[in-house]
Amino acid sequence: MSELLSLDAIRGPVVTAFDSIDCKYQLVNLGYLEDEKLELVHQILQRKGLKSGKRRPPIINHGYFVRVRTVQQYLLNFCNQFTEKRQFIFLGSGFETTPLQLSQRKENFIVEVDFSEVMYTKKEMYSNSSFANNLDLHCFSHWNEIADTTFRRDNHLLIGKDLNDTSTSLIETLINYGIRPDIPTTIVSECVLVYLDGSSIIQLIEQFSARFDTISWLTYDMVNLNDGFGKTMLKNINASGIDLPGFVSYPTMQSQIERFLHHGWASAVGQTMLTTYQNLSEEEKHRINQIEKLDEWEEWNLLLDHYSFVLATKNIINLSL
Repeated sequence: MSELLSLDAIRGPVVTAFDSIDCKYQLVNLGYLEDEKLELVHQILQRKGLKSGKRRPPIINHGYFVRVRTVQQYLLNFCNQFTEKRQFIFLGSGFETTPLQLSQRKENFIVEVDFSEVMYTKKEMYSNSSFANNLDLHCFSHWNEIADTTFRRDNHLLIGKDLNDTSTSLIETLINYGIRPDIPTTIVSECVLVYLDGSSIIQLIEQFSARFDTISWLTYDMVNLNDGFGKTMLKNINASGIDLPGFVSYPTMQSQIERFLHHGWASAVGQTMLTTYQNLSEEEKHRINQIEKLDEWEEWNLLLDHYSFVLATKNIINLSL
C-alpha cells in the first residue's frame, strides 16, 4: 500500500472509520469524555487529508456518549470479573482508541479486525515514532507483519479482513496468531453485524461458541427499522448507498438475542439504548445536559428505541451491561 493516508488511499472503509471517531472526538472536544489518545489519532488523520465533519447536534452527541459510556462500563465489568489473563476481540474496530488503552496492560491480549485498508492505516499510525513518543508508548512503534495486512506487536494483533469473506476462518487465524480458547475472552462489535449477511453472522456466532471455553460478546446495532420512524431511518441509509443485510435477517432485538441462544451460547440479554440511558445516574444525565441542552425529547426517545445492546455469554455469570 501507499504511504499512510495519501490522497489516493482515502477511500470507503478508511473514511467510514474516520467518521466514527470524528463523532467521538467531538465528544472529547466538548467535554463529554476525556481521551488524549483519540485527540492525537484525530490530529494525525486530519493532517493526512481526512476532514472533520460539521458539529453534530446535541441529540447525536448525547446518543453517542451513551453508547461509548456503556461499552466502557461493560469492559470495566469484564476486567473486574477476570483479573488475570484476558482477551479482547474488537470486530470492526476502525480507529477506536479503546483497544490501544487496553493493550497497555500486559495481562490483556488485544485483537482488532477491520478492512485491510483500515488496519494498514492504523498500523502505520501506531508505527509513527512521534505518535508513540507523544503518548509515552515505549517500543510501540515496532510491529511485525506476520501475514498480508496482519500485524503483531507483543500483546496486540491487527487483522485486515472483510468479515463477510468466509473463505478463510477468522477463528483459525486468531488461534494461529496467539489467541487461546482457554482464556476468558470478550468480543465487542459496534454497528458491525448489520452490515454482514445472515450466514456470515451465524458462522461467526457458532464458531466462537464452539471453540472458546469462557466467552462473552457485546453487540450494538440498529433495531425496529420496520416501524414508521425506523422506515425513515432505513430509507435515509439506503439513499446513501448503504445496505444492511444483517438487519434484514435480524430486524428486532429479540431476533438478535435468539441468534445467540439458538447457536451455542448459554445466555443472551438485550436492552434498547433508551433503557440504557434511563439507567444512567441522574448526576450523569445532568452533567451532559449542561454541556449541551437536549430539547427534542420525543425524537430522542424514538431514536434510542431503534438501537440496542445485546450481551451473550458462555460459562460466565454475573456479567452485565
